[in-house]
Amino acid sequence: MPRPGLYNRPSMSLRLLAAAVILSVSLGASAQEQTVSDAIVPVGGSVQGLGGVVWSTDVALHNPMPFDVDVVVSLVGVPDDPFIFSSIRAGDTLTFSDLPRQTFGVFGRLSPIRVQTLAASSVIVAAVVHGLTANGQTEPEVLTVQYGKFRPMLQTIPALNVGKQFRTNIGIVNPSDAEATVLLALQKVAGRNIAVVTRVVPPFTHIQLPLDTIFPLLTEGENVSLAVEHTNPEAYVYASVIANDTHNARYYGPR
Repeated sequence: MPRPGLYNRPSMSLRLLAAAVILSVSLGASAQEQTVSDAIVPVGGSVQGLGGVVWSTDVALHNPMPFDVDVVVSLVGVPDDPFIFSSIRAGDTLTFSDLPRQTFGVFGRLSPIRVQTLAASSVIVAAVVHGLTANGQTEPEVLTVQYGKFRPMLQTIPALNVGKQFRTNIGIVNPSDAEATVLLALQKVAGRNIAVVTRVVPPFTHIQLPLDTIFPLLTEGENVSLAVEHTNPEAYVYASVIANDTHNARYYGPR
């Protein structure tokens, strides 16, 4: 299989147009006949975090279909939204170790990883995040991949902890070209808000902050939850809960 090409693009429409043109030439079909199936890894990156932990994200793309497919992989939250275009043979798997750094040369930024398959069905996407500490690797954590463009506009993220044992980060992501308004309500008991925060998130934006930065009055708490509402069906919120001693992480995605 030829090595995927690396590109930068000024807009998503140009990326899709380029991919459609390449595919239409190879198949002798018109660009209008092409179908694009979306999948998104909610967060990925090669970054150094608290305690000197270096986090990285591995991604695998498997083509279960009985024919070859073309895919576009991009980092939505990075300036110029770099992307690669590649083909995956029927039954084959394309793997990326430390994808943001090794494939795109991006370090120090978090971003959703979008996978677009030029077919009626998406390839199967698997993503794992792990950290490198002074004592070795953390336990790998499997990320929940979202298929399709739209996410639930109401969601609850449970089992969040802040204190001596755990720290929690909240990610707010808008991978679309339209603004999103996101409401976050901190709850100890379902339906009873302790505090409420509203944020306006620009297009193609990824924000990650500690839970106690979003809610400064929360200095310590166990098993609190986050009720989420947003105006953009492509936007979503996730959480990562990290043990302070081992730095092992647990991911909670849209549900």
